[in-house]
Formats: sequence, C-alpha cells, structure tokens
Amino acid sequence: TAELPPPAALRPAGGASTLFLLFAVAFLDQLTKALAVRSVGPVRLVPHVLYLQLSYNSGAAWGMLPGRRVFFCLLALAVLAAGVFFRRRLHLEQRWNRVAFGLVGGGVLGNLLDRIRLGYVVDFIDLHLPHYRWPTFNWADCALCIGVVLCLVGSYREKPPN
Repeated sequence: TAELPPPAALRPAGGASTLFLLFAVAFLDQLTKALAVRSVGPVRLVPHVLYLQLSYNSGAAWGMLPGRRVFFCLLALAVLAAGVFFRRRLHLEQRWNRVAFGLVGGGVLGNLLDRIRLGYVVDFIDLHLPHYRWPTFNWADCALCIGVVLCLVGSYREKPPN
C-alpha cells in the first residue's frame, strides 16, 4: 500500500498568502495615497511629531537620483521578477519569509504604480524627531522597510532544511 504524503506537503509553499499580502499592501498604499492627495493642507496628528503633509518624489529614498523614472520602474520590475524567479530559494514555506516577501513586494509594487501612473511617488507621512525631520514617506515605504528588517532578522533565525 502506498503511503499518503502528510497534509502540509500537499499545500503550496505559502504562495497564495504571500501574493495576498503583496497585493493587500499595494492596495492599502494606493488607497492611503489617494486619500492624502484629496486632503486639504497639512494635518497635524501629533503636534511637533507627526503630520500628514503631501509631497512628490521623483527619485529614490530621500529624493536621491531625482527624475530617473524609467530606471526606478525597471529596478522595481527586476526586484519583483527576481522574487518570482527565486521564490523557491526564498523558503516561502516559512511564515516569517512569506510575510517579509509580501511586505517588500507590496511596497515595491505600490511605489511602482505611482511611478507608472504619475511619474513620481506620492509621500504624505511627515515625521519630526527631536532635532531631526525625517524625509516624508508613505505606507509602501513602511512595508518595504519592515519587510527588509524581517528578512535580516529571519536570516539569523533557524536555517531551513536543504
């Protein structure tokens, strides 16, 4: 008699949940940007700390390399394609990696959609730290940063079996 594989082996290695998170992040990013564009003027959420202030970024993080729309679109597409191509090596059977990849992919996709549609990225979260004003950012940027941190932390966790 043939033995059936365990139920976990019958499921895909987290692909559906990773894609859901990726598209959810991109959708929420686009939704919050649309709401920010429709708001009137700066909004003070926490005085002297957190504001909603609309800005447009044609460059990379902190406005580096402004006006390189095609380059950043191609870079984003390359990152997303690499994620698909190397998905088996990303160990998406581990929840930690699925979440990290979904956040990074969703952040990349959210900002890519802006670059394609508008030619720039919409930023609106304005954070003021003591003696420092952080560059304005958006939810896609947050997801990207959290996803990268999870990737780094996850790389120090228990290694998956080969």
